[in-house]
Amino acid sequence: MKTTSFSKSYLFYLLKNPTLINVMIVGFMTLVVKGMGFFKEMEVGRSFGLSELIDTFLIASLIPGFINNVFMSSFQNVFIPNYIAEKKISSTIGSFQTACVIITFCLGIVLSIGAYIFTVFFLEDIFGGHSFEYYDLVRTQFYIMLPCILFWSLSSLLGGLL
Repeated sequence: MKTTSFSKSYLFYLLKNPTLINVMIVGFMTLVVKGMGFFKEMEVGRSFGLSELIDTFLIASLIPGFINNVFMSSFQNVFIPNYIAEKKISSTIGSFQTACVIITFCLGIVLSIGAYIFTVFFLEDIFGGHSFEYYDLVRTQFYIMLPCILFWSLSSLLGGLL
């Protein structure tokens, strides 16, 4: 009997712990988001299946996704330690944040231009053996996704700030 009372009181103690509550909330939200992503992928597969449209979309999203994962994530990893160091040195970090936003914006534009040039000149060399219409569809979808590089770079910076 005493063990049951102890375990109940310990359980109530854990349920009142704010850290554990936050971990449970984040874990639950992660499961919800992953579940929604799974159902999104199922819907894309049901709607498009194995088609030229989904193939061209995946090719069009490769370059912006690569730039986001390699360059902008690396930039965030460089930004965070410098931000912490600047925050310890001075109480006003507004100028540092402004400089980082400007650098991120310029880097996003430069990477977008580089991706545009790469796609215009090297798409047929990298993914050879397709028709002109196929490449035109890839380019059309790529041009729609091109601003994502800029948005993802700013999102990466804001994620680093958080």
